[in-house]
Amino acid sequence: MIGKDNQERADQPTPDRSPSPNRLLEHLGPLTTLGQEATSIRIFQDAVRKASGEPGSAGGPALVRPPELDAAPAVRRHAAAKHLKLGSTLLAAGKPRQAIAAFRQAILLDPDNPISHHDLGLACLRSRRISDAIAAFREAIALKEDYPSAYHNLGLALEESRDDIGALKAHGRAAELAPNMADAHERLGALLDRCACPDEAIESFERAAAAKPNSTTGRLARAEALRLRGQLAEAESWFHRAIARDPSNAYALRSFGIFLTNLGRLGEAAEWFMRDLAQYPTDVLAFYNLTLARKFAAADGPLIIRMTKLAEAGGLSEHFKELLHFALGKAYDDLEDRAAAMRHFDAANAFAAHDLRFDRSAFSARIDRIIAQFGRGEDADPVTSGEENATPLLPTPILIVGMPRSGTTLLEQIISSHPDVAAGGELGFWERRALVWEAALAERIAPPDPAALASDYRAALRTVSPDAPYVTDKMPNNFLWLGLIRTSFPSARIIHARRHPLDTCLSIYTKRFSGSFYSRDRASLVFYYRQYQRLMAHWRAVLPSDRFLEIDYEALVTDREAETRRLIAFLGLKWDDCCLSPERNSRLVKTASVWQVRQPVYTNSLGRWRRYEPWLGELRELLDEAPSP
Repeated sequence: MIGKDNQERADQPTPDRSPSPNRLLEHLGPLTTLGQEATSIRIFQDAVRKASGEPGSAGGPALVRPPELDAAPAVRRHAAAKHLKLGSTLLAAGKPRQAIAAFRQAILLDPDNPISHHDLGLACLRSRRISDAIAAFREAIALKEDYPSAYHNLGLALEESRDDIGALKAHGRAAELAPNMADAHERLGALLDRCACPDEAIESFERAAAAKPNSTTGRLARAEALRLRGQLAEAESWFHRAIARDPSNAYALRSFGIFLTNLGRLGEAAEWFMRDLAQYPTDVLAFYNLTLARKFAAADGPLIIRMTKLAEAGGLSEHFKELLHFALGKAYDDLEDRAAAMRHFDAANAFAAHDLRFDRSAFSARIDRIIAQFGRGEDADPVTSGEENATPLLPTPILIVGMPRSGTTLLEQIISSHPDVAAGGELGFWERRALVWEAALAERIAPPDPAALASDYRAALRTVSPDAPYVTDKMPNNFLWLGLIRTSFPSARIIHARRHPLDTCLSIYTKRFSGSFYSRDRASLVFYYRQYQRLMAHWRAVLPSDRFLEIDYEALVTDREAETRRLIAFLGLKWDDCCLSPERNSRLVKTASVWQVRQPVYTNSLGRWRRYEPWLGELRELLDEAPSP
């Protein structure tokens, strides 16, 4: 998803450290002013070795037992300070691997100094040794609990390890300890945006902008807050201001490219990604987002070669390798080289598979609980209960649910083309409320009040549009919570998007969904899909037909006008011809379908699974469950 997956830090993390690393070179004397940092570092290294009883050599200081280890505490601390200064010098000079040995020597001599652990974490982070960095930052925090830089940099490392929840907590703590740390607020905003928490994300972005209004971080944060508020022209203006003041900033270039991609200005977006790559030829996220912004052709062979070499080179984190392989898979799919494409899709999914475990029995039990809670049994909450008000309060929600890649984005484009409908995108409201509801049931306490949920949801919809009669909520996973939604908001219209199971699952497997725990191997994907089918069969049986409609993607793209008229009639809206041209809808789109929805409705994706038939593996099991043509 663009909004959740690709609004990640659009460059490699820039850890926070105080004082500025450049100041750490001051002690090296006049050689630094002549551009002879390497010579100065060598002199300083030899001085440290001499003090430690080590012979001078061409390499970095060896990690040996220093003689001062048995000396008095003051002597140990003095020697540790020299190693710490050496490590800082090496880190500032762009030599993080050599800095690691110096920081470890400092820790060996003075293990209770949190700065040494923090700086070791920085060196490990810049060396792509993510697990070591996390351990070092946590040790620094254990020694100094109120250490905002350590929390912020821990957050960056946790983002690299795909632990968004841990990163949220770390950046949040940094922002709490240092309210003026703009970078912590900005990262917190980006993560909240990725987790579909727009109101909280706006607050964090605005705090970042207020903390450093005249910085690149502050200007970009202002742009992101305006984007989330729907003030797109103003947001674009702030992106331009940030780039004008800092034209070589990689994060600014790519963030603007992502913004333009989401607006559907794909040609412009690609130009900004190429502009970034001209300055930073190894920028992984620029390559990844470029493949999302346009279709690759034979003339893009040199770009594919560059991505391939970068993926094969050492020094990249698994996270960046995953992105590169998804990008290469997309490029080869564009070129219709299915074997090469699937090879890269398999490699991409393998990188995350060991971090994102799917507990099948737990998920199946979860579906059992939902069905038992919302059904027609004596102990179930009847989802068809509740009298409709004669004049229901506005706005009325239109929930579009289903599996990802089933046509939910196209449906929202069609519906929100109508003048009476505002597009809410993927709102995270019900996911968050459902977690509270599940916890209440598990603890046998009163669940959230349905009337309060309805009031809160309506308030969230009004932030999308204060005066639209209808607002869409296109969060696919809301299919899990239709019972809770129905009992809280009986007037809600629910649209279930369906698509051929093989086309659906293949498309999921070949796209990167941040935090998706079930899509990383074919067998888990098949299991999840069958549980989804089981729950949707239940909703089909218990939801009232005047509030629940199913739309098949295949029918929608082959008999577009008839299906669109059926859809609009179900919603109770007057017909508008704009609904037949969803590609002209200029709203912001932040999903993996961003390229497709900017094209006229097409049938190219029908039966896509046949092109990958030799590589379907366990997905082939779903063929018997597909509807008859």
